[in-house]
Amino acid sequence: MTHKPPYRGWEKLEPSIKLAIDSLHHAIGLKEFKSITARAVNRFALNMKGAALPDFFSCFPSVNRRTFGAWTSSSLSFSFVHRHRSLGTIPITIDLSADPAEQGTDLKITLVLECEFCQVFEYSQYGALLNEIHNLMNDAFESSITDKLREKFGEIK
Repeated sequence: MTHKPPYRGWEKLEPSIKLAIDSLHHAIGLKEFKSITARAVNRFALNMKGAALPDFFSCFPSVNRRTFGAWTSSSLSFSFVHRHRSLGTIPITIDLSADPAEQGTDLKITLVLECEFCQVFEYSQYGALLNEIHNLMNDAFESSITDKLREKFGEIK
């Protein structure tokens, strides 16, 4: 399911996802899922005067900026065993890219998060799994940004 901006919160999106899944269940007798994947694309426009991408995003390797110059992208993939072992190993990918800013314009940044449960799930489990994957995505997003970015969007005063 694809959702176009603006994102109005999980409380508004979740019923649409459930309606789509329930419709498939009733139309074709959907009984199980082989995997569940969530992908979130976040776009930002930031004035970078006096700042660098690692000031706003924490998903960068630690390297000497004088050696490598300005950042244009970063990709981080990791997998972990879920705290409920029955959910298995969950891969999460964080991709961050930036279009070089033209003089006097904001830097356009895209942060893509992807999380996947890779095993067979019964139809009756999908509601709890949707909430769990939403929580994981939210944690990945919050872990990827810094307080400086939160300040830019007025979340911290």
